[in-house]
Amino acid sequence: LPFQMEYRIRHKNGQVRHVCEYGRAICDNNGIPTHVDGMIFDITNRKQTEEKLMIAYKALEDEKTFFQSIINNIESSILITDLNMQIVWANQHSLSFYNKTVEDVVGRRLRDISPEICELIVGGIDSGEIDINACSLEQVPIGFTRFNLKGSDGTTIGNIINFKDLREIIAIRNHMRQQERISAMGGLIAGVAHEMRNPLFGMTSVGQILAMELQLNPAQKQLMESFQKEARRLNTLVEDLLETTRELRIRREKVSLLKIIETSIKANESFANEKKIKFT
Repeated sequence: LPFQMEYRIRHKNGQVRHVCEYGRAICDNNGIPTHVDGMIFDITNRKQTEEKLMIAYKALEDEKTFFQSIINNIESSILITDLNMQIVWANQHSLSFYNKTVEDVVGRRLRDISPEICELIVGGIDSGEIDINACSLEQVPIGFTRFNLKGSDGTTIGNIINFKDLREIIAIRNHMRQQERISAMGGLIAGVAHEMRNPLFGMTSVGQILAMELQLNPAQKQLMESFQKEARRLNTLVEDLLETTRELRIRREKVSLLKIIETSIKANESFANEKKIKFT
């Protein structure tokens, strides 16, 4: 029977060479093998080339796995299409966004998966913020960008579409706008309160001086006391307004929990008595 085998030999110069041997057994008239007839080829160069190709292939696969791992784990959706807007690749985030599998997306037209993005790209718009339908029926605000997919010769062979859910970002924007409005309102309140404080201080001082220096009859004294009372009430209101505009600073300190409970019970004692509630 013919045979083929590969093995290594040591050359007379000390180098290790790879060889491939082809042969067959030669038999006599009785069918008994008498010798082997064959050829041996030096395949060292071929083996070295195969080893280099295997190393290069493994490096390429490692690089491919590395980049796919990054793309699949970034918090953005990525779709890749050809020039005819047919989807050829989708990362895991985009599949989760639409609640679809690879089989549901790859090979389909972009218009079938995301008609809103497709319409803008076909219209020449490569970036923007729009509302699209995700896996649920609700409209989801997204920001998208489109880039040209280049081939090895530098020509455009498709589109890279990147989009991200903007709901969290929009919520942060709205919160910042609200904080800005509150800050502006606080500044206005502080300005008004300061403007009120100065004339109020003068009015209160004048009232006190008049109360001490003038001989007032009982009716006039009552009016003056009412004036001073209302002035103090207005001053308290101004202080409260200014307090709301000051930065809130929390100071930790030890307090008596029993005292807080007793104060709370005392404050609500009349309401408890009305409903015949007894604290124990």
